[in-house]
Amino acid sequence: MPKPPKKPSQPPLPASEIAEFLAAVHDVDTVFQAIAVTIPAELPSPSNTQLAKQQAATIETNGVDVDGLSEGYVPIIGPEEKVEYHQAGIQLSHFQHLKQGKLTIDYQLDLHGYRIEEARKLVVEFLAFSQRQRYRCVKIIHGKSHRNFGKRPTLKSYLNTWLRQLPAVIAFCTTPAHAGGNGSMFVLLKKPKQKGHWKN
Repeated sequence: MPKPPKKPSQPPLPASEIAEFLAAVHDVDTVFQAIAVTIPAELPSPSNTQLAKQQAATIETNGVDVDGLSEGYVPIIGPEEKVEYHQAGIQLSHFQHLKQGKLTIDYQLDLHGYRIEEARKLVVEFLAFSQRQRYRCVKIIHGKSHRNFGKRPTLKSYLNTWLRQLPAVIAFCTTPAHAGGNGSMFVLLKKPKQKGHWKN
């Protein structure tokens, strides 16, 4: 009796898909049956976007209430509009340095490819992590979203609202042309003081 033909072997999953899957299920409590996954011998280097996703996925929230941020109506900001905000009491010269890109950027988050609800959680986690690391100035890349403008609020519009609602943020603005232009924002965080407390 002839042997049945062998099933063709499945090609190994790309390393990028494996990394994204592991990041997506890192906090799932359900027990899965172990399966064998063939990982290529040589893993390609992850892109900057993938690294940002993996880093953001491992950041602990430390009890930050994500639901405190708006997820409904927000004022629509056009793709070419510049945004800026600062709390009362900030030195205007310091704010001007932020707008001109003269402050050192300690860390950055790239939100390309994320849905609004995913981006909202990542922004809170990213800023909480940055505070714990005592970073002062960070950058958030949101993209320009020309194709979506006029249909619904873009990620830029949501960021403009969210950052005003977070007490850790004392100022933010659209980045100058040499630092990304209208596709990203600089965010200035409260200055740390002793014993982990924060002030302006």
